[in-house]
Amino acid sequence: MKARQIFTILLLLSIIGLLSWQISEKAGQKAQRAKERAQLPDFTLSTLGGENLNTNSIAGKDQSVFIFFDPDCSICAYEAENAHRYVKQYTKNTSIVWVGSERRRKVEKFARKYHLDTLVKHFVLIDSSGQLAKKFGVRGVPEILIYNHKGDLIKQFHGETTWEGMLKYLD
Repeated sequence: MKARQIFTILLLLSIIGLLSWQISEKAGQKAQRAKERAQLPDFTLSTLGGENLNTNSIAGKDQSVFIFFDPDCSICAYEAENAHRYVKQYTKNTSIVWVGSERRRKVEKFARKYHLDTLVKHFVLIDSSGQLAKKFGVRGVPEILIYNHKGDLIKQFHGETTWEGMLKYLD
């Protein structure tokens, strides 16, 4: 009986130790992602139009808003649909970078449907490999990251976000 109690206690302590270690690891990973995205990461991707867009073409000029989306996401579609309503309020000093997580054809269809290619200072990138999302520490869509003209992260939104909410952080 005593051996069984000792075994149970050791098993419980092992489980508690393992859970503590996992929690600590996740907290460390979260802190690392926050540190990585605190500054606009280096990247280069092609726009739907075929031009290369990279960190240097954005940083130092405008604020930049990165909207990570999936063409099948209804919240992402709502945000894209409403971009036209507010475009005059933010494009003077802001570039909007839409980053699609699907194949080119699906991202193109989404961009055409919501006329993102007709909006001033809007760029649509294809990140089907997830490379850019990983650099930014994105874990789901929609995710919106707003950087100032120096490349410092000033606001991050997870999930549904209104343009009115974003405009509070734009010059």
